[in-house]
This record gives sequence, C-alpha cells and structure tokens, in this order.
Amino acid sequence: SMGSAATEAIPAIQIHLKDRDVSVQLKAFHALGRVKAAAEPSLAMLKKMTRIEWNDADGAYPTLMAIQEAGPKAGFMVPLILQAIGQDPPDYLRCVLVRTLGHAGTSDPQAAQAMFHALGKELVWNDSSGNRDGTLRREAVAALAKLDAKNERIVAVLADRLSDPDPYARNLAALTLGRSGPAGKTAVPALAKSLMRPGAAT
Repeated sequence: SMGSAATEAIPAIQIHLKDRDVSVQLKAFHALGRVKAAAEPSLAMLKKMTRIEWNDADGAYPTLMAIQEAGPKAGFMVPLILQAIGQDPPDYLRCVLVRTLGHAGTSDPQAAQAMFHALGKELVWNDSSGNRDGTLRREAVAALAKLDAKNERIVAVLADRLSDPDPYARNLAALTLGRSGPAGKTAVPALAKSLMRPGAAT
C-alpha cells in the first residue's frame, strides 16, 4: 500500500481518465493501478476468466499487467482481449488492450492471425479524439511489429502506416518493413514516398 495520501489522490487521478489526451489517460490508468496495488492474477486464475472487465479500470489493471508479464504463455487470453477491444472501451484502455495483445498473441499461429485481424480493423486505427492523438496507433503498430514481418497482409497494413500523422508510428512501421525481405517489395513505393516527407530520417 502507498498510504493514505495516495488513497486520497484517487479521485483526482480518476478525473484524468477522462482527459482529452489519450497519453494522459494512460498515465492516469497506470497510476490508479499502482495506487490500488491489487494482486495480479496467476495464470491459473486467468484461465478461469470468461471476460475482461474492461469497464472496471481498477479490476482491469492487474489482469492486463499479468497477461503482459506472462507474454505468450497467456496466449489463451487472446479471444478475451479481442472481445474487449470489440466492445468499444475508452481509448486509454483500448491502447492497453492492444499492447497486451502484442505481448500475448505472438506464439500461437491462430492467436497471431486473430491479432492481425483485430489490428487491421479501423476500430483500432481511429480514436474518439478524431485521430488527433497518435497513442493508440503507435500501440497498434508496435503490436504488429511483433508478428511475422514477412506476412504480405501485415506488410500492406504497415505500408499504410507510413503516412500516419504520428512520427513514431511511421518510423516503427518503416523499421518493421525493413525486416520484411521479399514480401516488402510491395511497400517500396510507400517507403520511397515516406522518405520525401519533410523531416524524414535518412
């Protein structure tokens, strides 16, 4: 426990969960989780879950942190993560869910395919702030980067991200495409165009 002072700060932290800046929402979510300091469920406990209670930030935090820590061992949680993403959670929680998907969904081919399907949807690339904040898209590109960069469908999605308004998302997409080998040939025009952007790294 962090003491009474931290407990008293909870209402102020919760206000920031509704901030217009998704990155501020994310920081508030992690701060709230640390203040509450709930025990992370074990793998055995995760296996008994039938859904992720994403509408309860206090309850979602330890669950998602446990999945991230377990990595591919928690691949069985991918369907529940996808279910939560599809239920239109707040942007900050969608960011954490996508990040968690990247940790858990990379070892099982079926899980990886499901992960790609989720990250290929417009639901992931758009946020309620009208795309002004790139945090969610960065998380989605980072999650895709954990998959097989030689997959042509992944190459196509990453090539599209080369024109993303967010520089981090663009740079990570370009770095991942650099590992794609022959499958990345279709992305060459997009890569060339991205290098012509003002301020592009060379």
